Amino acid sequence: MKHSRIIAIFSVIVTLLASCGRIEDPSSELQSRTIYFGANDMAIEGFSLWAYQHTGFWASTQNSDILLNNTGNGHAHVTGNSAGTTWSYGTPVLWPSNKQVSFFAYAPHNAATSVYAPGAPQVPIITYEVSGTAGNQGDLIISEALLDKTGPTAASMTFYHALSRIEVSAIRSSHLHEPVYIKRVEFKNLYNTGTVALDTPILWTLNGAANNNYILSVSGGTLMDVAVGDTYASLLPSPGSALLLMPQPLAGRSIAVTFTVGDIEFEWEGQIPSPLNWEPGMIYDYKLEIGGEMVTVTCSELEPAYSGANWNEYAY
Repeated sequence: MKHSRIIAIFSVIVTLLASCGRIEDPSSELQSRTIYFGANDMAIEGFSLWAYQHTGFWASTQNSDILLNNTGNGHAHVTGNSAGTTWSYGTPVLWPSNKQVSFFAYAPHNAATSVYAPGAPQVPIITYEVSGTAGNQGDLIISEALLDKTGPTAASMTFYHALSRIEVSAIRSSHLHEPVYIKRVEFKNLYNTGTVALDTPILWTLNGAANNNYILSVSGGTLMDVAVGDTYASLLPSPGSALLLMPQPLAGRSIAVTFTVGDIEFEWEGQIPSPLNWEPGMIYDYKLEIGGEMVTVTCSELEPAYSGANWNEYAY
């Protein structure tokens, strides 16, 4: 599955320094046994983390205890400073003796509408809803589960983009010479809610009805008014911005475009073209060719050219 490819990497290091011989300073021993975090991407300033201690392997044990719980809700909020150089979850916690630890995480912190996390052997599951306003939707990333870890082994968690990134641009057909303006682009009949386990590959179960529409026409309450010429013009409001939507099958989904050619306004609607599905962590580049009253839509499925980028930076 393409969603299993790594799109963005945020390494969360959980390290226990090994000690040997006689410990002269008890505080030094405690410090060496402390679970602590670091991250190599400065765009993330906080994530929700579930950490469980258990005897035996996660998948086969029936008993686990919450290890980190600074929220009081069974999980930890790990925060970083603006420079991304210091990470904290409150009072330090030590690696347990004679037990293993399993970690699960997603970001941004508390973005899920609900969480089901009963402990071993069940991986935590979140319910998530994409914002009803296209421009308000930020990134969502989910970590590969980190299972059965013990100190002093150093380990890292890798996060993946969980949503699909949609980009849209338009061009005027070569036989047209009148001015062309795009007034509105709308993706129609979409799912916007789903549940997903905090592990990879990222597999969404869609909830509710496919009756949500996402409009690119509104920016500060005004209609889009993008001039389209002989080269492709982005229909998103700022360079690098994107529409982040729920991964889903596209059968029955449509795209509608309102545009003017000269002084005449047209409304066109058609099926969202192949591929058949939006997958997590993939970019879908839709290109519209305005040819009089008709619109031709093509799509390219892409992997991000940037590595380690947080799509929160690109939401508009």
